[in-house]
Amino acid sequence: IMRSEKWAVYGILVLVLMIAAFNMVGALSLLVLEKQKDIGILKAMGAGNSQISRLFLAEGALWALIGGGTGLLLGLLVCLGQMQFGWMKLGGSFIIEAYPVRLQLTDFIVVLATILAIGLLAAWFPAARAARVSGISLKSD
Repeated sequence: IMRSEKWAVYGILVLVLMIAAFNMVGALSLLVLEKQKDIGILKAMGAGNSQISRLFLAEGALWALIGGGTGLLLGLLVCLGQMQFGWMKLGGSFIIEAYPVRLQLTDFIVVLATILAIGLLAAWFPAARAARVSGISLKSD
């Protein structure tokens, strides 16, 4: 039952991350629109489409890792608090009083990998759009 509960919570996490990914796509798309002139300057200086695309993919990965790292740290603190203080009590006549928690490194790695994968998928569309921005044309008057 505990394993099924863990996978159900993981599924809910993935759904929440998918909703957050739409917000990230919107924010990165607006960033591409705001930075079109700067992207054009980078292209005029010799940056290729793949470099521009990697720049926005890296930004999306950075956003995902900062947000995911913060969430994992808070989750770790809540789990440690539950283990130490037993904040969430079980009702009824059980052998243990508080909800049991066990920290596993593999769980943290799977969650971090999921966050990074969804973050990179969310950043892919704006990165491809940024790579299609045309360079600045130098006109002499």
